[in-house]
Amino acid sequence: MNKTELACALGERTGYDLRPKDVRRAGRWVFVRTPEYPDEVECYALPLPMSAEPWTDVMFERSPFAGREAWALVADEVLNCLDIGWLRHLVGRVGDDVGRVGEWQWLHDELSEFYGVGVSA
Repeated sequence: MNKTELACALGERTGYDLRPKDVRRAGRWVFVRTPEYPDEVECYALPLPMSAEPWTDVMFERSPFAGREAWALVADEVLNCLDIGWLRHLVGRVGDDVGRVGEWQWLHDELSEFYGVGVSA
């Protein structure tokens, strides 16, 4: 998905009027800057749900919008922190499903989508 398609898809899911220059993709994340919060960049996990909400935000200077050189210095750290936080969130939800039929299937499905591959259960 190119930036124009990504801006359109995310705009439909968030209600924001996004332009391609407001959206960056890195790893399994979409970064969005908005004029309301110029120092912060919202982070959305991929794949995007039908109603997208940011998982968290990062400071502008720790985002892909800061420029190639600045982003290269922090990209691995930022993406790892986002991935670990998201996975902890998913695993933490397991307790909500204890005793239900297929309680682990949703986690398997989420991880498979997040990583874009099949995950052994």
